[in-house]
Amino acid sequence: MKTNPQTTIVNTIRKYTVASAVLLGFAATTQLQAEDFGIKFLGAQPTDLVTGTAGVVPIANWNNIDNGGFPVGTWTNITSSDGSTTAALSLTGGAANNTWQSGTAGDGANLSLYDGYVDTGYNGNHYVVASISNLTSATYDVYVYFMADNPRPENNGDWMPNYTINGTTYYVPVFGDGGTTTYDTSFATFTGAGFNGFVEATPILTNNNTWFPFTNIGNYLRIEDVAPVGSVITIGAEEDVQTYRSPFNGVELVAVGPEAPLANAPTEFYDSIPGGSGQFIPPPGTDLTITASASGAGPITYQWQTDGGSGNAPTNIPGATSSNLVINTAGWAPGSYAYAFVASNSLGTSASTAASFLV
Repeated sequence: MKTNPQTTIVNTIRKYTVASAVLLGFAATTQLQAEDFGIKFLGAQPTDLVTGTAGVVPIANWNNIDNGGFPVGTWTNITSSDGSTTAALSLTGGAANNTWQSGTAGDGANLSLYDGYVDTGYNGNHYVVASISNLTSATYDVYVYFMADNPRPENNGDWMPNYTINGTTYYVPVFGDGGTTTYDTSFATFTGAGFNGFVEATPILTNNNTWFPFTNIGNYLRIEDVAPVGSVITIGAEEDVQTYRSPFNGVELVAVGPEAPLANAPTEFYDSIPGGSGQFIPPPGTDLTITASASGAGPITYQWQTDGGSGNAPTNIPGATSSNLVINTAGWAPGSYAYAFVASNSLGTSASTAASFLV
């Protein structure tokens, strides 16, 4: 989802390690933060630390890397957001001495995240590669944060900022704290306005130095389901020979873990008519078989519920814990009968919508 780059994107729907509870239409979700890492490059602003919660996926315990000069070094104590584990960071490359910053300073959170950055410079020898090792989750969603002094590319002689994640390069136009850029062949201008909320940048398929759609510009890049190679994820900034500047403010790794269940609507197999889409009228005395299913990490268990024709909230049917439920309608009084189920795994529970049968 994207909005005008000068407004705020407020909602990102995720599939990460969560514990969810959904009971009869009421939902509660808790974010579990193990194996999530936040790394902030201070650059020319060594005192503007991220001390609170920050990021598109809000996490705490950011690792502030003081690398205002030539950004080469190794940090072995990169701590996860919940403090339960550590990774290691190695910075290599040929970036210039960092003297630039976006200037969005001041709050210890997202504004500080977008203040200082690694200044990758330009023209071939100036680049930086961040290698994050000792990662233990199978996959991560990678968020690369960027905000320059001026929007990039700045003019029709400036090539596209680019970021390489595990060997795949993404060319993206990036926000600035001020200044302007001519971004298309008509030389219309876009004015940098600093940080006014997260806006996801849309990658350009190939590099260029004259044009990019206005709607592609943003202040972060998200690449989903990146698998570490030998426990390592690498993120390079400006690895071509044309880009003037690819600001690198920080990176967030969010572990993609098992999911709590998400219950589907019950399905009944009398004439293959799906339940949950309205009331179904079975012939008197018909045996109906309805089936439960849910997505999420296994094993998943089921508990069937019914209102017994009362119209009240469904309650558990004793012993009805298999995925199939056989219902005999013989003797039903006229009325509407609702059936639903609750799916459960080790991460949470989810209640289905109800299938209704009318007698």
